[in-house]
Amino acid sequence: MHDELQTLDLFESVPSLDVPTFFFTGRHDHHVDAGVAADYFQALDAPTKRIVWFEESAHNIPFEQPDLFHTLVLELLDSGAF
Repeated sequence: MHDELQTLDLFESVPSLDVPTFFFTGRHDHHVDAGVAADYFQALDAPTKRIVWFEESAHNIPFEQPDLFHTLVLELLDSGAF
């Protein structure tokens, strides 16, 4: 699957989504470049979208900042953003 991921271009293959979309992004992620994730978020067309930065996390946010992750997921669910 590594070869497939190397050629994946979400900007081209998924320019829009018809569902609310939330990006939880670790500032120190080395698997997915945070700048590329932010650029894709800006380009993505979705009815509702929000990017949430986890300043003390990398790629495994629910394990690196579990309390904050849990709180923010509950806030999103309670907000009715879906």
